[in-house]
Amino acid sequence: MTAPTTGTCDKHGPFAIKSIAIGECVIRVTRCPSCSKEDAEREAAERAEKERAERQAKIEARLEQAGIPALFRDRSFLNYEYGDVAQANARARFMSFAQNFELHLKRGTVLVGIGKVGTGKSHLACACANYLMARGHTVYFTSTARLFTKIRGTWSRSSEMTEEQMLRQFEQIDLMILDEIGLQRGTEDEQRTLHELLEARRLACKPTILLTNLDHVELAKYLGERFIDRLKESGVSVVFNWESHRKQSRDVAGLDQESA
Repeated sequence: MTAPTTGTCDKHGPFAIKSIAIGECVIRVTRCPSCSKEDAEREAAERAEKERAERQAKIEARLEQAGIPALFRDRSFLNYEYGDVAQANARARFMSFAQNFELHLKRGTVLVGIGKVGTGKSHLACACANYLMARGHTVYFTSTARLFTKIRGTWSRSSEMTEEQMLRQFEQIDLMILDEIGLQRGTEDEQRTLHELLEARRLACKPTILLTNLDHVELAKYLGERFIDRLKESGVSVVFNWESHRKQSRDVAGLDQESA
């Protein structure tokens, strides 16, 4: 009896039955090739979705560890609103920093964002953070006040980590973002610790972003001339010298208008 050379699929209709010879063994493929292709595509899509979900979970875990405020977790270079050349230039410089991060890892670049509250410094810094974390880099975002609180927490006998161990951990993070530099003057010990941390990161070629409301003169007084001199070698400053986006939003909503 001659074996049939065609088959019928309830979904796709007639199809050719193939015979595959492996040595002396002949295997006849009697399953609809269109069904096999659809199953393979579905399995590939399911694997891709699983991998995407796992990557997303890792990113979200990094976000929790990174200390990025919930308000800034969706910040990117695409959703940064800019209306003039200066704002576009700030965006371009922060984007360049992120896109050329491997180069900055060799230099230990310090990127300083200087400007008043609400001008977009944190948005662009977190855009850098999100961009780099999506590419596997470690990032940590904190204000200097929270940093000092964490460090003081190591002084307790119940602390599982010493101050030295915590600072060493901070030194090893690929990118550290320190917000509100100089908002609180802090004690001499806190300023010394901050200087030691920044210097250790510079020597380890670990890039750092500093965000401050101080102007250049006030920042120099806070960080010290010695560190400012070193910034001239591996530092880049971006000035955010425009009106607060937050104030613009209030004006649009009419909240700054005097009541009748």
